[in-house]
Amino acid sequence: MKRVAHSLGPSHFSIAYIWTCASLHSLQFVLLIVIPGRTDSNHPPSAKEEAVLRALLKQNNDELLAINEKIDKARNAVTSARHAIEKLTESASMARTALEAYQGHKEGLSGSRDRLHAQLTLVQSTTLPSDPVPEACDHLCSFLAQDLEHRKTKVDVEMQEVEDTRTKLAALALAIQEDLRCQQYILHANEKTLGSYNAAQSGIQASLEDLKSALTVVKRIPEEIWLEILSIAILDETSRWKRGKEISVVLPALRFTHVCRTWRHVVQSAPKMWRALCYRLTTTKGPSAEIIQLWNKYRKQHPPLFTEDQLRMEHTFTRPALRDYMDSQQYLEYEIRQSHGESNAFGNLSVIACPTKLSIISTTGGKTQTIRWILLTGFSNLVDLSLCNVVPYRGFDLPSSLSALQIWFSIPNEPYGLARHLIPSLHTLRLQHCNVHSVPVLTQTKRLPNLHTLEISPLEHKIVERLDLPGLSTLILVSPAGKAVCPDQWLESIILVCANVTELQIVVNVRKGKGKEGPPSVFDALDVFAKLRAYVPKLQKLTFVGGDLDGSLLADILDGNNSKIQVPTQSLKGLTIEGCVGVSRWDCDRLIQLVGVLNVYRTVHGRTNIAPSNNVNL
Repeated sequence: MKRVAHSLGPSHFSIAYIWTCASLHSLQFVLLIVIPGRTDSNHPPSAKEEAVLRALLKQNNDELLAINEKIDKARNAVTSARHAIEKLTESASMARTALEAYQGHKEGLSGSRDRLHAQLTLVQSTTLPSDPVPEACDHLCSFLAQDLEHRKTKVDVEMQEVEDTRTKLAALALAIQEDLRCQQYILHANEKTLGSYNAAQSGIQASLEDLKSALTVVKRIPEEIWLEILSIAILDETSRWKRGKEISVVLPALRFTHVCRTWRHVVQSAPKMWRALCYRLTTTKGPSAEIIQLWNKYRKQHPPLFTEDQLRMEHTFTRPALRDYMDSQQYLEYEIRQSHGESNAFGNLSVIACPTKLSIISTTGGKTQTIRWILLTGFSNLVDLSLCNVVPYRGFDLPSSLSALQIWFSIPNEPYGLARHLIPSLHTLRLQHCNVHSVPVLTQTKRLPNLHTLEISPLEHKIVERLDLPGLSTLILVSPAGKAVCPDQWLESIILVCANVTELQIVVNVRKGKGKEGPPSVFDALDVFAKLRAYVPKLQKLTFVGGDLDGSLLADILDGNNSKIQVPTQSLKGLTIEGCVGVSRWDCDRLIQLVGVLNVYRTVHGRTNIAPSNNVNL
């Protein structure tokens, strides 16, 4: 199940959920469950509104009765035509069989007639000697001649009767074929009429459902929708959990079970919601064993996500109560929030040995930090490292077990050496800086033989020029963050690594100002794709996320009909459009014919006055 949001108009906004399934041409059909928009509410309509709604209900009911009568007549006509076609088809087959039988009989009679004629000719042409012949011989010849002539005459009469019968049968067969074609015309016309009536019936029924829903107060939201809503809420709670000094361990999912019975049932039945466990190193009070047991009970086998708060540290904290759970995991995610780089209170933290995805986030405002090496040595089997506004430590080598590295800055950063951290074991590399002056410089070419996924912005194009990536298959291009502008000729550097790319993602960060949108982005996703298209001959999957996207122009490019942009026209296996503006339903109908699988999420045709959700990261 996937989440989709789309705009219904300037004053309507709906959230829907889709279930995808295999279907014709790999197109994913969707079942939509829509939450009422902003103009709807749980309050009943006013007296005036109710009168209008009931009048419309009566009108639609009358129209539905009329169309149902027409549908019944059309169905009867279709049934009658099909029955007639069935009978006529049987009669036509019978006529063909009879014609073949009479033709065979005629051919048999013709053979008999030829043999009798030959025998009669032989008897009549027999010459006798001039001497008198015995009377018996004369009688024999006369008898044979008369008998053969009589039989030949009877055969001629029967042959004429058979021919007359065949002529009548042929005429009847032609009439049957003509009637059959007429009934087929009638069936085709009635089927089209029935189809149009069914379409009209569906439209009227949909209108009736809308009117009935306007008269009915929403009483129950399906649990599938609550599951999606609460998943987002718990994710947001995990990233911004309350920091009470007396609370050492917090389960973000727990507080949502206290709201109502429905929420409790939804949360308790979804183990993935219990992955997150938040705790801090600012208190001497140990974590509650009951909380940890509750977390482990509902989390089941899902990989845990630990969020460790190292803000405003006052006391040393070890992890004895959590060690048993950490070391027993096959994989875990760990997030550390730090604010004081000079703290030395981590010397007695125990080492975590299981494979770990580690995220370190700086929360010091407008200043970056240097990562403390002691944090990394606390994870002996580090497989994924993400640094947010944290400069990599110069004197520390990343472990050979590391397969994914992300370095992301939303504020200006001090210089750091990137080359030391580009180790051969990396499979995934994600880099983003806030301005071109903060981007590190590589002086030598770095070969990363195992790297298959690269995510960068145009600001890092000089780094790409120094990378040797023989196995790169997924390329993610992200527009510059903040007020940064794309450097000139940056795409020429990207082209160098595109030869083996099979999946391309183009992400546009939507810039916002106070109360209104910021300046339009200089990063045009469609223009980037059009310029790269000729250099990604193995491309199979394409994804657009965020920003403006001209759906009609995209269809022209994929169809090869754009005279200004000449690119290869091989079909894509998959196209995903998420969170974009400018794609209409008509564009989707065209795109469906040009790609194997089309996915469109949270995408509208035109801009609305609806404020975007803070929980959606484009």
